[in-house]
Amino acid sequence: MFRTIKRIMEWSKDYKTRLYIGFLYSFFSAICTSLPIIASAYTLNLVIQDMRGEIKLQESLIIAMFMTIIILVLLRFLFSYLRAKSQESVGYEVAAKQRIEIGNVLKRVSLGYFNKKNAGDLAVTLTTELSVLELQGMKMIDTVVNGYIGIIATVLCLCFFNIYIGLIVISGVLISAVFLNGISKRSKMNAPINHRV
Repeated sequence: MFRTIKRIMEWSKDYKTRLYIGFLYSFFSAICTSLPIIASAYTLNLVIQDMRGEIKLQESLIIAMFMTIIILVLLRFLFSYLRAKSQESVGYEVAAKQRIEIGNVLKRVSLGYFNKKNAGDLAVTLTTELSVLELQGMKMIDTVVNGYIGIIATVLCLCFFNIYIGLIVISGVLISAVFLNGISKRSKMNAPINHRV
C-alpha cells in the first residue's frame, strides 16, 4: 500500500509541493475535528461536576467553550477546503500533461503503422492506466495518507489531555498496522496466482 502511495507521489513530479501542502492542511483539519469533541467532553465533565456541587461553573466558561467549538468547526471546513483545492486536481493535471506527451510521441510514429493498427485502440491502450491513476490516485492519497495524518492529529490531541488514553489509541493503531501489513503480504503472495488464471 505504501509502495503504491510512493509511486503515485513520484508520478506527481512537479505537483509534489501541492500534495505536501495538502497534507499540512489535512493535519490542521484533523486537529480542528478532534478538538471540538475533546472540548465538548471537557465541558460536559464540568457541567456534571457543577450538578454534583463539586465546583461552581461559570456561565462565561460555557459560552467561551461554545464559541471555541464553533470557531474550530469553521476552521475544519476551511482547512478541508484548502486541502481539497491543493490536492484533488493534481491527478487530472498530471494526466493531462502525460496525454500531451503521449500525443507527441505518436506524432513521430510512421503513418504506415496506423494502417495496420487502429489509432483509437492504440490510444485507449496507452491511456487506460493513466485514466485509472487520474481518477483514483488522489483518492488513494486522500484516504491513506490523510487518514494516517488524521489519526496522528487525534492521538496528539488525546495525549495532550490524557496520556493514558493516548497510549491506548497508539496501541490500537499499531495493532491495526500489523494486521494491514499482514494483509498486504498475503495479497502480494496471491497476486501472481490470480494473474495467471
